[in-house]
Amino acid sequence: MTRPLNRLFLDVERSAKGMAWRDRLSVASANAALQMAQLHGLPDIVCRVLAGRGVAAEAAERFLNPT
Repeated sequence: MTRPLNRLFLDVERSAKGMAWRDRLSVASANAALQMAQLHGLPDIVCRVLAGRGVAAEAAERFLNPT
């Protein structure tokens, strides 16, 4: 099953300036974000940003709390 190319992001159709909000994560990245949220209990939006930047679910804690 493939997702439509113009799927909504966070169920928001337009910004305050009228710009369209579209989900730009690939299916694999969206799945990684979901896994990250379930594994670490992080907010969905944080996980989506991290997944969009290529951070793996296992590396999220280390990325957010570097030493």
